[in-house]
Amino acid sequence: ETLAEKIEVSPVDITLDLSETKNLTVVKSTLNSTSFFVNCTKLKSIILPNTVTVIESYAFYNCSFSNIYIPNSVKTIGNYAFYSCDNLTSINLDSVKTIGVNAFANNNLTTINLKNIHTICNYAFAYSNNLNEIYIDVVYINSLAFAQCPNIKSEINKKNVIEIQSYIFENCSKLKYVTFE
Repeated sequence: ETLAEKIEVSPVDITLDLSETKNLTVVKSTLNSTSFFVNCTKLKSIILPNTVTVIESYAFYNCSFSNIYIPNSVKTIGNYAFYSCDNLTSINLDSVKTIGVNAFANNNLTTINLKNIHTICNYAFAYSNNLNEIYIDVVYINSLAFAQCPNIKSEINKKNVIEIQSYIFENCSKLKYVTFE
């Protein structure tokens, strides 16, 4: 029986506090690239330790938590890592360097603040219907990174941007302005 299976049969909602865990550097998916915590509806909050540097692809795919603490030690968030986490409404990523393909896509984020990011991959935040404001400090933004986010109203980007690929705001019908400092 996996930890995820134990969480699912719990009669109460669970906060998973791993903050005191020693030597945990990678949050992995399973061997068949599915989430270790797939469909965890009882998992409401996660606190990762400051030793984690990588959150691999599919690690928290389709989870129901509403809060996650991602420490500044995390440098890479893999493809689909937080895909379809419907209860996740906000994230703070201060030191992540790479956000993978579809990493935070198809969710209910409303505002994101991304600092010191190097690369945001394709569709990283796509299909986020509630996303309305973005503040990012990023070097590279790949194609369709914020596509199909109809409620984005503004985007502010620091002066570090080097490359923005095509269609990053495809079908963002309420986008009124983009500011580059």
